[in-house]
Amino acid sequence: MPKETVYGDDKSDVVVQWGEDVVQLGSVRDDGFDAVIAMVNEWLERAAMPRIDPEKLRAAWKPPAQPHYDGWFANITRRRQLNELIQILRRARDGAFGRDA
Repeated sequence: MPKETVYGDDKSDVVVQWGEDVVQLGSVRDDGFDAVIAMVNEWLERAAMPRIDPEKLRAAWKPPAQPHYDGWFANITRRRQLNELIQILRRARDGAFGRDA
């Protein structure tokens, strides 16, 4: 699938991929696995439950398999949905930065 990336100002990037009858949008980050573990550990702390040790979790996996996560993805499979997303992005851009001249 062809793929293009919009690099974010923080640790997250937006990936757009497409193929026959599908456009895939993703919010990705290089440290996705560690970010998810940190988020889950925050929830566990609030619930007074034991934290997950990411290094111990990685060590428990047998090579070459390793826990991996790089982001959330959405598949758009209808042209109408994609056109709606484009309209929303234009409104968001204009609302945030003003209309193009």
